[in-house]
Amino acid sequence: VLPLHIRNLSAGYIVFYNPRFLVREWRFYEFQDIVLHSLSEWDANRRLMNSLEKLREVYYKDLLTGVYSKTAIEPILLPWMSGQMEAGRRMTIFFIDIDGFKQINDSRGHAYGDYVLQNAAACIRSGLPESSFCYRYGGDEFVAIVSYTEKDSIPAFLDGIREGLREHHIMASVGLSDFTSDSSG
Repeated sequence: VLPLHIRNLSAGYIVFYNPRFLVREWRFYEFQDIVLHSLSEWDANRRLMNSLEKLREVYYKDLLTGVYSKTAIEPILLPWMSGQMEAGRRMTIFFIDIDGFKQINDSRGHAYGDYVLQNAAACIRSGLPESSFCYRYGGDEFVAIVSYTEKDSIPAFLDGIREGLREHHIMASVGLSDFTSDSSG
């Protein structure tokens, strides 16, 4: 039995029925080196890809609020919107700005301001359907894009966002813009 190790982990074993093979076939050790090198490269690539995926998550998300950040607009939002338009779905963009946020930060401190932003983001997300995209545009500004098929649902989404914000005593100005794609090209 010949163990195969990558770093300090056991990657497996090679079992020989005839150990005299090792004495006669010195090229086996070259083969073993090639296998171990390949397994090691595979393991390093797998770990690198996992790290890269975690890094992308951090890069595209706003660490304070958990919603997307502006860095996600081009690589994530635009392809998502393109797919929604190709499917002929309608979209509404909500622009949400927390009222008096500078005064909140100045009078109650930045830690409380962070708390307000976290609650605002949670209220916005909870008021939106799964087929939506929300990101923090700036300090106290959020943008949410909703894809839908029924126009009647937009007032319900708007009411849900406003009600959630009201429950947390957060005053905000909300504007919206509705648009559809021209399916004829």
